[in-house]
Amino acid sequence: MKNNDIKKFLKLWMAGRFRRLDYLLITKLYTPFDPENILFEFNTMPFDESRRSAMYINKTAMIDFIPANCKQSDWSKGVDIERETDSMLATIVLERDQIHFCVWKDRFPKQVSTTPDYNGIPKRLREGMYIPHRTIPEL
Repeated sequence: MKNNDIKKFLKLWMAGRFRRLDYLLITKLYTPFDPENILFEFNTMPFDESRRSAMYINKTAMIDFIPANCKQSDWSKGVDIERETDSMLATIVLERDQIHFCVWKDRFPKQVSTTPDYNGIPKRLREGMYIPHRTIPEL
């Protein structure tokens, strides 16, 4: 995939195509991407916390197939483009060997806690939210 292919994709997205797209990751094996060449033609905006969150929650089922060497992108380091037809916002994070493109269908997603709430387990058990594990005797 060449720089011009990325520009064609971005132009099509800006024109209203790919409306169901949430997230796109493109990796480059040999020739590195040229971010300045790709973004030159687009009206990009730097990250602004009043416009969108710095955290993107990828709900795509294919997320499990992303190679381990592709690190999670820092969305605050990307640039935003806005589609004029429907005001849909997307962020592009361009690196030499990969491009992350996400569409902000929810610009301020609810923060998800990554630390377990062990203190709340007894209360949830009383409320019937957890079913205790039962061992089944072998026959």
